[in-house]
Amino acid sequence: MPQQIKSHCDSLVSPFPPSTSFGNDVSSIDWKLVVVHEAHNVATWLAYLNYYQYDQTHRLVKVLDATLRDISEEQWAAYDKAHLPCTLMHMVSMQGLFCTSTDPTDIRDVAYSNAILRLLLRYIGMLNSHEVTESHDRTLNGHVLEKMEMYSIAMGAHRHLIPKRTDLSDQSLNPKSDGSRFATMMASVAIGLTDLYEYKFHRPPPWSSAGYVANVLFYYWTYHASGRDLHRILSYVSRILLASKKADVRNFLEATILNNEDDDDYKRHFAEKVSVCLRDETFSSYHAGCILTVCRIMVCELPRAFTSIPMAEDRELLPALVVGSLRQMCSSSDDEAQTFVFEALRTIQIILSVAHAQSARQFNHCVFGLNMCSVLGFAIVVAIRQANKTELDKLLLLLKYTLTMTRQAESRPTMDEMLRAPRKFANATWQSTLATIHAIPAKRSEQTKMKDQAVRGWIDYGTFFGLKFRPAIQSPQGPSKLSNKPYREIERRCFWGACACAHDRPFHHLRVCTGCWHVLYCSTKCQKL
Repeated sequence: MPQQIKSHCDSLVSPFPPSTSFGNDVSSIDWKLVVVHEAHNVATWLAYLNYYQYDQTHRLVKVLDATLRDISEEQWAAYDKAHLPCTLMHMVSMQGLFCTSTDPTDIRDVAYSNAILRLLLRYIGMLNSHEVTESHDRTLNGHVLEKMEMYSIAMGAHRHLIPKRTDLSDQSLNPKSDGSRFATMMASVAIGLTDLYEYKFHRPPPWSSAGYVANVLFYYWTYHASGRDLHRILSYVSRILLASKKADVRNFLEATILNNEDDDDYKRHFAEKVSVCLRDETFSSYHAGCILTVCRIMVCELPRAFTSIPMAEDRELLPALVVGSLRQMCSSSDDEAQTFVFEALRTIQIILSVAHAQSARQFNHCVFGLNMCSVLGFAIVVAIRQANKTELDKLLLLLKYTLTMTRQAESRPTMDEMLRAPRKFANATWQSTLATIHAIPAKRSEQTKMKDQAVRGWIDYGTFFGLKFRPAIQSPQGPSKLSNKPYREIERRCFWGACACAHDRPFHHLRVCTGCWHVLYCSTKCQKL
């Protein structure tokens, strides 16, 4: 008999092999017949073979994997009653699995362990899609969810197997490598368990389990996830964080990200990934809200700690929040864009209030390099329309600080260069924003006072650039004229005059009208307008 390896599952495995009618000893058993005709014994066989490291474990796993494509109701019921998914969860959580040693007698290498993980992933998917009509179905779901914490802790211990991708554009990782397969399946099982819990209890899992799930998902998201997985994982993690107590979230961020003893660079890579995703044009509407939720939570809970993380200049957080706001203004629905911009500006204000020294240079980039004027104007108009006095007061304070920084540029030798971009943006949007504020119907005296307050602040900002309100001369709100240049020579800006991207080359890709090839636009939102 192969060498026995002790684990926390010792008490579950008998020292004697299960009985079968399809072979006299382990080496002669026909596993296809066992799977088809003795499905009730498969979980016991799998645990026994794995525990004592029989080579036949590979064969049984392969047969099981193949039969899942056309499983019968009788087989499912037998696996269900035998708690096969629970056995698989115990197996992937055992010490010694995902072995990276070169010992030829150890069968539980990463490839074999991935095969077990793939089986578990398929069964979790079946539990999520299967109609729970039998009592043993409902019981199995409960037993599986009880092991969520055990699974997540075990996967966290193996996260060194995840290949690291610190750049979204990095295509060098081999998706078929054992490490990549482990990373993708590990995260998918964690998501499947979260789905199962939410379906059963109609809420995210408790922090006792969810904290470990968030840990492995965050690590996978930071270093390996790409494409659809970036959005999918953020959706789950943001729901978990929002449903948890602030103290639990704060302790989690400190222990697993800020003070991670196993990886000193993790906090920087994580913060930079948040910044990159805020700028990523594929994040819009709901998914943009998810990444902003994660950013806001980490800033609100530990503002000084996160703002002190050294980051590459092109991945700093405050400029990313402004770039993300500009993108949502021209791609998301009005409600989603308003929510995003409000939350982004609140986050900027929090950072400036508690970590001004570290963030002043970043905000300097926002004022002199980005279209901050359009973002603030958009938010001020929305705050007045919603009669949100608290929000308007905060926005006018941020506008005042923006003006203060702009005035300080007058004393610098590079004044003309520094003021070129903010002057261009003010010339393009100041008139139309002021006209919009004037046109908002005041339903109550309080709203009239808000309009007057906003007008004074906005006029102060425009006066610095020599602007005066002329109702008859407003920035174009309709489409620009068609370009008479060939497509490749068209100025890279949005051709919808009211879009913030109509006055400068945006950070996202532009689409071309395939009807005329002489008009560019940000999204279908700008095209329809």
